[in-house]
Amino acid sequence: MKNFTLTLLVVALIVLTTGTSYAFVAIFQCSPVSYAWDKGISSGKCVDFGMVAKWLSVPNVIDGLVMLTMPIPVVWALAIETQQKIALTATFFHGIMYASPSPPPHPPPQSPFPYSLADCKTTAASYPASSASSTSPAAAPSPTPPP
Repeated sequence: MKNFTLTLLVVALIVLTTGTSYAFVAIFQCSPVSYAWDKGISSGKCVDFGMVAKWLSVPNVIDGLVMLTMPIPVVWALAIETQQKIALTATFFHGIMYASPSPPPHPPPQSPFPYSLADCKTTAASYPASSASSTSPAAAPSPTPPP
């Protein structure tokens, strides 16, 4: 049971480290950070987030496989019939379809932010200003009350 606890702590540390790393890379993927949503900044640059995600998926797959196999020795140490042990082992190995990597159904987008703030400003500026008479509530006819 000591090996199980040690393995559990190591996997928890890997999951925590990977998750923290992914969050920091997602937040600080661009320099300056605001370049992620405002591509109008001339000196900005970003890391290839797709490549970082691929590298961070390696520990995810490894810890998924370790978590998949961790309960097997515990199941086989139980005082139950062999047929039940086989059924429980098969149930745990059913999770292999979730731990195995599969290619995405379509290529990921180039950037998590497809539109920049500059696009919003130019779109809003391209709309004509409306006149006060057409949008004024006083200009609209008032509804008649029902009989």
